[in-house]
Amino acid sequence: MNNSYLSIAIPTYNSSGYLLRLLKKIEKFNSVNEIVIQDDFSTGEEFKNINKIVKRFNKKKFEIKKLQNKKNLGAFLNKINAISNCKNEFVYQIDSDNLPGKNLDRIFKSII
Repeated sequence: MNNSYLSIAIPTYNSSGYLLRLLKKIEKFNSVNEIVIQDDFSTGEEFKNINKIVKRFNKKKFEIKKLQNKKNLGAFLNKINAISNCKNEFVYQIDSDNLPGKNLDRIFKSII
């Protein structure tokens, strides 16, 4: 398990205003190699904003997947979709308007 990495699952719904700040925080963690942004059928403008943020962020450190549901499923099912679309064994689900604790790498290393 020395090569284990963490996926970050981010469910969104009309919350692109918080996303850049969250991505900047996630960038600081060495254990993350994948981010899945699962949008719950936000307005067209909101999804465009998500695309712009991800394009502007454009880091080579990890893969960022942007996915959008074909209809609004609600918060719980959207979170399940976000987690289901992650490829790593370990997933940290965080809402787009929250920020991870500064000890995420240390906590993850203690788990694996």
